[in-house]
Amino acid sequence: MKDEQVIIQELLAGQDTYQPSAQTKRLLAEKTLIMLVGATCMGKSTVMYEVMHQDKQIQVVGTRTTRSPRRDDDPNRYTYRPQTFEGLTAISGDIQRRAIVQYVVNPHSKTIYWSESADYPGRYCIGDYFSGVVALFKAYGFENIIPITIVTNPASWQQRLDQRFPVGDRRRRERLAEAVVSLKWSLSQPSNHPFIVNLDAESQMAAASVVSVIRSKNADYSLARKTTQQCLDQAKALYRQLTPTDVL
Repeated sequence: MKDEQVIIQELLAGQDTYQPSAQTKRLLAEKTLIMLVGATCMGKSTVMYEVMHQDKQIQVVGTRTTRSPRRDDDPNRYTYRPQTFEGLTAISGDIQRRAIVQYVVNPHSKTIYWSESADYPGRYCIGDYFSGVVALFKAYGFENIIPITIVTNPASWQQRLDQRFPVGDRRRRERLAEAVVSLKWSLSQPSNHPFIVNLDAESQMAAASVVSVIRSKNADYSLARKTTQQCLDQAKALYRQLTPTDVL
């Protein structure tokens, strides 16, 4: 009989090759997905909800997860399933039937995040994502995928990071490693990849820029790319303070 760890390992092994069923893909065929990508503490969620406020046609993607609820979670966005043998078995069954859109196993906590077709309620949907899943989503049947990098200036980013994951917090190293991967991914994208700077107290402006990208308005992203490189340098330096022998 399988235990929880065996199920998680099976899900990890299959997540990069998972494909939803043809029926599930048909339900997404007329939808555009806006994927906000960026390191932790860049303010992606704040921008996401401000975009929805500014443009009622854009709706936030629902999220299903086995992690415990957080104090700042939006109860209208999250659906929780316990990370128990019974809960993981049910998720595994849905995946085997290819009834969900996608799923990902957090590499550190081993909690599961996934979505179903009902979690994409509008013609335009927006969510925040790990950079590593962008390529996978392009094969899930959406009519259009628009990845957008959200970044802030290095000083503000470190201040947010220090508040949420202070020195001594075991999660700080993980989040910094994720930040390096995410920022490297963004900088590796073609020159027309959108970068939006989300400065403190200016999320409305950042959201308006996201809406402009969705409406196919051109912009110069050179300054935002420079800010992204500065954040990457900052993330590497902070990571090496914790793990000086690792090279990122």
